[in-house]
Amino acid sequence: MIGETSDKLPQVPNDGKRVERERDQQDAVAREQAHLLELAHDSIIVRDLENRITFWNHGAEVKYGWTRQEAIGQSAHNLLKTQFSQPLDQVEETLQRDHYWEGQIIRTRKDGQKIVVASRRVLQCDAEGKPTAILEINNDITPSSFISTRQMFMRKLISA
Repeated sequence: MIGETSDKLPQVPNDGKRVERERDQQDAVAREQAHLLELAHDSIIVRDLENRITFWNHGAEVKYGWTRQEAIGQSAHNLLKTQFSQPLDQVEETLQRDHYWEGQIIRTRKDGQKIVVASRRVLQCDAEGKPTAILEINNDITPSSFISTRQMFMRKLISA
């Protein structure tokens, strides 16, 4: 009625709880995705733009011998003594330009053993296209690399 007041306020949706629920759901999805990365046999490493390791999965622990606690925060190239098949500045230029790089590299395990890995790197960017991190997936190809090198050596001996 005109002139009457109500003690009841209009119902306003509780945006705080909705936002909190959405954040909890996003956190759960992120935890599940991180768990899936732990199941991979390949080494999966995430590095920031300063080359510091920010994620190191179980496959990386097995392949390289360093625990997650030892690897996180370290420079990936220094820790693993990475040797590239082309100059590092070319690798980084390709990654920046194409947001992707693939090639073979040599890495040194914690026990000093050198291994050859097929490496695939993807540049992660934010919503505005600004680079934020580098995802690196590596697969040990040392046995097949050794066989290929041996076959090339044998061909050279036969043709000589």
